[in-house]
Amino acid sequence: MPTYTFKDTETGEVWEEYCSISERDEFLKSHPNITTVLKPFGIVSGTGGIKNDDGFKDMMSRIADANPTTPIAEKYGRKDPTTVKKREIIKKWKNTQG
Repeated sequence: MPTYTFKDTETGEVWEEYCSISERDEFLKSHPNITTVLKPFGIVSGTGGIKNDDGFKDMMSRIADANPTTPIAEKYGRKDPTTVKKREIIKKWKNTQG
């Protein structure tokens, strides 16, 4: 059950109640001078990324080898000079083809 914030429009008093939606609706129907207050909420975000294990990296490397012209190949593919040069040549050729 959620916590709701209520405000008495006559007195200005604000308080929180822990109740169900149906209980809140009944309470608001029987007390016309009470309103629900919308409060901002905090968003929690992490600063660290997901750490992938070696199995994931190995699988992505295999996919990159099978698809050398994809962005996956640029990120996870082999980084040796020969493979990088091949990717650049293929990319250049694709750009000339339109």
